[in-house]
Parts: sequence; C-alpha cells; structure tokens
Amino acid sequence: MSYQNNNPRSTLSASPIPGGAHLSPPIQGYSIPVDPATLGHSYSRRKRQLSIPEIEEYENREEKRRKSHSEMERERRRKTNLIIEELRDIIPGLKEQKNLHKLHIFEATLAFVKEHIKECNTTVRVEAYYNSAV
Repeated sequence: MSYQNNNPRSTLSASPIPGGAHLSPPIQGYSIPVDPATLGHSYSRRKRQLSIPEIEEYENREEKRRKSHSEMERERRRKTNLIIEELRDIIPGLKEQKNLHKLHIFEATLAFVKEHIKECNTTVRVEAYYNSAV
C-alpha cells in the first residue's frame, strides 16, 4: 500500500525515498522533521508522519538512551557515595559513628575545613609577625 499525500505544500510525495524504500502509511501521534536533502524537496518546517518501522526504530533509540542515562546516573551516585565515605574516614570523629546522614558528613567536613583555614591564617600571621621583628 503506498501513501499518497494530496497536499501540494507538504514535503512528502508518493515517490520512493532514495535507496529504494517507500513511505509507509503515517501513524498518528508520531512525527519527525523532514530532511529536505533526503526527500529532494524545498525546505519546509512541516513534519511528516512516521511509518511503523520508523516508529519502532525511534522507540528502540529512546529506550537505549534512557538505559544509558540510567547507567550514567547510577555510576554518578556510586562515585558520589564513595567520596562521601572517604570524607567520613578522613574527618576526625566521624569514622566511629554509625548511620550518619550525608548532610551530617558534609557539615562536619565544612566545619573541619573552616577550622583549618583559621589555623593556617593564624600561623601565617604569627610567622609574618616574627619575620618582621627579625
């Protein structure tokens, strides 16, 4: 069965697509932008309806994309949790505690870093004072 479009402004035609494939009947709800280079027509912003094989290919690509995204997200969470566990091991007083929330680990890390910054600034000021007195 060949699909015939009677709309003169449409970018579809009953002629075969390069490569010998014919357009299948359109399926409602699915459309993609028409590639003018493939169809050999002037540029148009209209979309054409997808055929059943095109819909299946599109859905397969979308499923792969979703799986790939899920795997990437799972790996990101795994790495984040490893870093949080490493922070827990580094910061004094956290390693011994059980069932700590991530927020508590972040707060303790921030407090630890701020305290060390104060110590470093104090040490620099003291050294600067002694160096200027000499």
